[in-house]
Amino acid sequence: MVDKLVVVLLVLFASVSFGVIGAAIENKSSEPMLQFNEVTAMFGRNLEPEPGLLQDLLLAVAVDHTASNVPDAAKEIGIPYILGKGIAHWARRLKKGAPLDVIVNNALYLLYSKDRSEESNKTALNLMKLAASKNYWPAKYYVAETNLKDYLVADYDLNSDAKMLIHDKSIQRVAATTMEYFLDCAKRGFAPCQYRVGTWLLTSEKHAVEALKALESAIHTSMSDSRYKGMFNQRQGHAAIILSSIGPEYGYSEEKINGYKSIIAKATQKQPNLVAEKDVSRMDE
Repeated sequence: MVDKLVVVLLVLFASVSFGVIGAAIENKSSEPMLQFNEVTAMFGRNLEPEPGLLQDLLLAVAVDHTASNVPDAAKEIGIPYILGKGIAHWARRLKKGAPLDVIVNNALYLLYSKDRSEESNKTALNLMKLAASKNYWPAKYYVAETNLKDYLVADYDLNSDAKMLIHDKSIQRVAATTMEYFLDCAKRGFAPCQYRVGTWLLTSEKHAVEALKALESAIHTSMSDSRYKGMFNQRQGHAAIILSSIGPEYGYSEEKINGYKSIIAKATQKQPNLVAEKDVSRMDE
């Protein structure tokens, strides 16, 4: 059974996928199965990734494509276009000066193909860096998350209390770019970036107020936008733990704190291993 994320993609791109993929197919009851077979032939089960970067990236591409206020919405970016025109179409167009849709679709194929490899992941990252330089925010998110994993000492996960002190100037530049990218996609209203920005800013005392606002926005986005429904319960819970733990220091009312405790309780029911209380430490400046 196609999982929630694939359903989200196909529903969000319905007008595209049925128009492109099914254009030459008669309207028969078997059509959805034919489409599913095309997906599995090219991608196997890789469009059903575990929660994390690859799942979030597919969601980011779908959210961007269906937004009405971004220039990339009109571009042919996403899994339905890769399936509709075939990877050969996109691969032979990949050359110097290639347009954004060619760059991103080749990267997506390399990341999710059933034949993906370590080498294809490296090539995909380089393509995503190029797409990020062209201001494509889902690519910025992918690059920023990869930077955290590959270059920065502390993974700014909501589960982590690790502190990070950066002294190397090259890593400082990576950190600056990473934060810039997270801020950009957070401003676009993408919940995973809002969570990242909140936990990142929380490591500095002087940015605590901004950190709490970012975490509040992340919870609001992921709870109010149906596209995120059921996907970020654990992140909501951890953010609520932080807000309820240090919120009183910044004037949070008892009613507001109780609201976050209610979120923690619901998240704990769905994620029994979620810690009910958490010591929040900040990075020394």
